[in-house]
Amino acid sequence: MDCHLQRLAGARETCPGSACLFWESSRSDGNCGIEKLALGPDDRDVVAYLLDVRARLMSGHAGAWDAEQAAVARRPGRDA
Repeated sequence: MDCHLQRLAGARETCPGSACLFWESSRSDGNCGIEKLALGPDDRDVVAYLLDVRARLMSGHAGAWDAEQAAVARRPGRDA
């Protein structure tokens, strides 16, 4: 089975199943939480963002990602 996110990005990758951060194991067989979002071809930015989040968190670079998001939140004009 192909990864739903990768397929939306135009690539092919075997679905990592329960090793994926977006996998929902609430059902006995589990399922992809991303499929519930009903993303399509017009959602390339969202797909790229989710792939980046998954890669960073799975590689152990979550701290760098958190710092980046905190810097974005501190930008002028952002509601606190």
